[in-house]
Amino acid sequence: MSDAPATSFTEDQEIVREAQKRTDKALELEAYARDNLIQDVKFGVGDSRNGYQWPDDMRKSRQVDQRPSLTINKTEQHCLQIVNDARQNKSGIKIRPVGDEATFEAAQIYEGIIRHIEYESNAQAAYETASWWQVFGGIGYFRVLTEYVSDDSFDQ
Repeated sequence: MSDAPATSFTEDQEIVREAQKRTDKALELEAYARDNLIQDVKFGVGDSRNGYQWPDDMRKSRQVDQRPSLTINKTEQHCLQIVNDARQNKSGIKIRPVGDEATFEAAQIYEGIIRHIEYESNAQAAYETASWWQVFGGIGYFRVLTEYVSDDSFDQ
């Protein structure tokens, strides 16, 4: 038996309520940045077919008046230059031996294990996708998920 006191139902409800409030606040604070991300990506990939570099009302009024809405995207080529440079200079995890009992040989072993995990999980695709979103939208990230080998093992 555990010595920790059991929480009551009302305490659990209060924890859930607090988590919901914090989630709502985070979404509210991040909404502006996410809207800007969407607008930046649309502008970066805008062309004459999708019209993303024109405000909707202006583009529609030009269509009604049968006037052209030309788009010459000079942004995408510069963004792609940065993304392609990142693809050529591949990202990867580097282990440096720092600390009392750290050795260069142990760092090399860990780096080899991580390189194998990156290869097996196609991490390069995640790095490239995060790089693309970072350049075009200003926010680029990826998430690392682990799985256990089995339910009764601590090996991941």
